[in-house]
Parts: sequence; structure tokens; C-alpha cells
Amino acid sequence: MTGSRISFPQNITGSIDCPCIDVESFFSNKTLYESKSSNGKDLVISSLGNYLPVDYGGSYCASHDLEVDPLCNNNNKAPDYCENEWCYVDKEQCMQSSEFLYKSNNFPELYYSYSTCDSTAENWLISLSTSLIRNEDVLVTIPAILKPAHFKNDMSGNGTEYSDDSIPWKGWIIDYLDAVYDVANTDGAKGIGSFKYVTVSTGRSKSNKSQWEASIEDVGAGLSDMSASTFWVSTPRLQITPFSVPLYVDKFYLWIPNPEDSTDNGILHNFRKVMSPFDDSLWLLLIFSMLLVAFIRLFMAVRGRSSLFDSEKSRHFSLRKMMIKKAPIAVVTTVTDFLTANVSDPGGSAESILMFGYAFLILIVVSAYTANLTAFLTISAQKDFIGTMEEAIDNKILICGHPTLKNDLKNVWPGANFVFPNETKHIQKAMLDLYENKKCAAIALSENDVLDVLERTCDLHLVVTKSLVIAESVSFPVRQDLVGGISYWIEKAKDKGVTVEQFKNKYYPPHYCAKQLISSNGGLGELEPLQMADLALPFCVLWFCCVLSIFLHFRDKKRALLKEDSKKENVIEDFYDADTPFDNVGEESELDLKFMLKKMIDNQNYQQSIMQAIIENEEGKKLHEKEKKFERKSIEIRH
Repeated sequence: MTGSRISFPQNITGSIDCPCIDVESFFSNKTLYESKSSNGKDLVISSLGNYLPVDYGGSYCASHDLEVDPLCNNNNKAPDYCENEWCYVDKEQCMQSSEFLYKSNNFPELYYSYSTCDSTAENWLISLSTSLIRNEDVLVTIPAILKPAHFKNDMSGNGTEYSDDSIPWKGWIIDYLDAVYDVANTDGAKGIGSFKYVTVSTGRSKSNKSQWEASIEDVGAGLSDMSASTFWVSTPRLQITPFSVPLYVDKFYLWIPNPEDSTDNGILHNFRKVMSPFDDSLWLLLIFSMLLVAFIRLFMAVRGRSSLFDSEKSRHFSLRKMMIKKAPIAVVTTVTDFLTANVSDPGGSAESILMFGYAFLILIVVSAYTANLTAFLTISAQKDFIGTMEEAIDNKILICGHPTLKNDLKNVWPGANFVFPNETKHIQKAMLDLYENKKCAAIALSENDVLDVLERTCDLHLVVTKSLVIAESVSFPVRQDLVGGISYWIEKAKDKGVTVEQFKNKYYPPHYCAKQLISSNGGLGELEPLQMADLALPFCVLWFCCVLSIFLHFRDKKRALLKEDSKKENVIEDFYDADTPFDNVGEESELDLKFMLKKMIDNQNYQQSIMQAIIENEEGKKLHEKEKKFERKSIEIRH
């Protein structure tokens, strides 16, 4: 009946908002389904051609399949769904409820629900998806001899045995399918009849296509049920036939010439290694900082007390002469402090602050340099090379790619310059031929590609980078009506611990010549030289200490001058308060005599300073004569 909703009398069995329905009135409509009587029972013919009782699935929750499904009468191993209860329900009403309902295959106008009977549909749905391959032979096309995935005889065969059906197939793909078969047929169940391996049809095999494309078309044309190999899922292929759930993801990486072929381990390179832990800009900043510290120490030394040298002995020199004369000493001392990871004892509070910042810089820089130096001393010099797809695009490098993935590669990397071989039979070999003939400078290869042509990649000195080019799912092309069943058993096998990787590892060699590069940048990878930003903290601390020390130096200097002026004023006042005659003192003023007297009494080094001044200049001689005259006058006063 079409064009109007069918009305069903309801039964209280099942959930309140989605109860079971009485379907006998539905089956009594002779225009929908043909019916007959057998052994006193009224039967109806379903859309699938099965004769079912008119009360099948109606009125109440029950294990309706126990009486009508031949598989449920298997005493050895009845399917799990046979015991599950269910019933037909009203779609319109149940759509407003929380129950799960499904469209019937036997009667497309009806819908059934397991959840309304507090049961589960999982077992039935599994059986439904796998029913077409149960106890049936599955024809599996093997596209070609591909060692070690699928081959005959041993791995040294030349491929002529491909069409010989008397020789069994071997390889990790075959072993994997055998394991899936075992999972599907455990405990007496017959999930899969068998896998029967066939070759590609002759017509498509002779066409100008790859064997893999030809085998996919055989599946799409119904000549086989599925094809087994390392198939990438692409849009053009999905237009031909569906694919199973992914077996694994095949990752394509950028392969380049081995940079170690241009290794330079000469004396000059070994000398450069010592400087490698730091970037050039960091070395310049370090040198500038040492010169800055040396200048500040020198400035403090010529203007006051410092650990650099004794300024009292040289105070009669001009500031400029002192800076020029003592500059080498300041620089050498500062550099020596850095190289020995030690600092001189500071001469005051200002210099203490300065040397604290310098010591902190030494600690961090020396530690970072030492930690990085060991690694740099062990690496070999390599010329710059293209190590990423971004670098290949920027340098307009030609990259050989697989023609099957042409559209995908161009979509992912629109700016890349890809080169694709015209060969359709031996594509990996054709890609390596293009590289060897200088048609491309790098290759996008997957693990399967490389291991299939392993010796060739070794001979060409190719190495793999960490630059991912593209990732493609690997699946089996399967006929439309069987893809659900095959995918189910693949996932079921995975749950049991059966994976593709465990079978691949049995055939592929554990070690091979190809090396993996860490990254680009001259092959240093993670051994990047430290830059200014990496050591920003110690330099900032040093510069802060430099500013602070200069500030403290001028503050201390100003306080010292104020203290000295105050002291002079006190001496003069004391001298005036004393009733002391000054007769015949000559041209010198009374103030000069008083100051010179105080200077002579308080400063023990005054006599040495006068003697040095006499040697250095004429004014010193005059000062010496005045001092002698002053002494004589003092003696006369005391007497």
C-alpha cells in the first residue's frame, strides 16, 4: 500500500512509547504480498522470496527467528541473534521515542525494533552484513607479483609464475587474509566460506593500465569479489568500487640524496666546530658585553677605589691618559675572568654589583657552551640540502611522485613541481629511473614503495627526511554487496590482535641502508646553534647590573666629595679659633698655610706625593719650596 499511512492495531507488549504491532491485518492485504496456507498455517511470501508465518514479528516480543530461520536450527553453532527478542513497530510513533528501529528487508514497508523488547540488534546486524559471504567462496584478485606482499615460489622468482594456478600464493598479504579467515571461522562458525585467489582478467591486463587499476576494474565489473594488495584509496578509484575499512595508513616522505656524500671533515671544519655551539650574533653580543664590563671597571678604577689597579699611585695622571694606559689591563683581566669562570674580588659596592651580573653571565654562558660543544664536536660537516617540502617548493626542486596520487599530491602541495612517470606497470622503478636520469632531485616515497625497491634506493644513496608529503589509507577494493561483511571481519580480526604490521615485519628486513635525517639546516637538525634569544636572561641581568653599578659609583663619589668639603671647612674653623701668630709668611695666604698644615698632619702619604710631584713637573718644585718654608715658620711659632 502506498500513498497513505498504514494503521496498525497496537499491543501493550514492548515499551509504552514504541509498542509492538499486530501485523496480521497488514499481511491480509493481498495486493502487497502473496500468501498461502501450509500444514494449517497461514504463510506470506517476503520480498526476499521466503515463506514466513503471518504472525512473524508481530503482536509481542519474542525470539521470532528461532522457528523460521534454518541457521537457528543448527545444533552445533546457532547464530547469536537467534535468542534475541524483537518485534515489528509503528515507525511514525517510534520515531518520537528513544527506541532504535530498522527497516525490514523481508517487508520494506515494515520496521522492527530490538530495543523496545530490552534486547540488542547488534548480533542481527552483524549477521545481516556478513550473510552474503557466509559459507561462500570469495574470489580475490591478486594484481601482480609484488615481493614480499604477494608472490609465488620464493622471493627470487621472476614473475612468470603469476598465471600458474598450480603454484600457491605466499606473502604477508596472504598470511594476513588467512588470519582473518581463522577469526571469522572460530568455534565452528562459518563467517567466510574461503578465499580463492585469481589473476587479473586478460583483457584488462593487456591494456595500457597498471595491474592494480586493472584489478580494481575487475572488482567493479563483478569478475571478482575483492582484490588484495596495498591499494591506496583515491577519488577515481572510489568511483569504480567501494573499499573496505582501512588496513593502515601509508605515509609518504621526502627522499633526497645523502648529504653525507659531501661531508667535509678537514682541519678548518674542525676549527669551526669549536665556534658552532653559539650563533655569530651571540658571539658578537658576548664580546660586546665583555668590553662593556672592562670599560666600566676601568672607569671606576681611574676615578676611585677598584680591584683592577691602585688608583692612588696614579691619580696625578689625567683621566684620558689613565684610560688609555690601563685599558689593555682592564680588557685582559675581564676576558681572563670569563675564560677561567672566575671574577676578581670587587673593590666596592658599585663594582660588587657589576661583578655579580658578570659572574651570573659567566655561569650561564659557560654551562650552555659546554653542554652544546660535545654534540657539535661529533658531527660531520654537510653541505646545505633540501630537507623539507617547503624548502623544495621555495627552491623550485623537481619531485618525482606516484601517478596514482597525482591529484592528491597537487591538492596538498599546489606550489610543488611534481614529475610523474608514464610507466604503468613498474611505477616505483620508473620513478627511480627518473631520479637517476636527473629528471628530478627528490622523490616522494612511502614505506611500501621503498621496501619494494630497497636495493635500488641503497644503490642511489637515498635517505629519508622527516618531511611528510602525504598520507594515504590502504584498503581492499570490495564488491558493493560484500564490503560490509569483509570490513566487519577485518575489524573483528583487529580486535583479536590481528594486524597488518605483524605480518609485514616477518618479511621485511629489520635493517637496511636507508638513514633517516633529523631535519634540514645543513644536517645539524636538533643541534642548532644557540642564539641571542636563548640567553636573553643573563645578558639582561648583566646590563641591569652595569647601569646600577654606574649609578652607585657616581652616588658614592658625590658623597665622598661632600664629606671632604665638610672636613676642610672644619679644619679652617679650628685653625681660626686658635690664637696663632703668622708673621712673615710671605706671599702665601693664611688660608693656604692652614690648609697645607692640615694636609701635612692628616695625610701620611703627603710627603710621598710631594716628592713624586717634584719629579713630574715644575709646579711640584714650587710646592716643595713652599712646604719647606712652611715647616720653618711652624718651628718658629712653636718656639
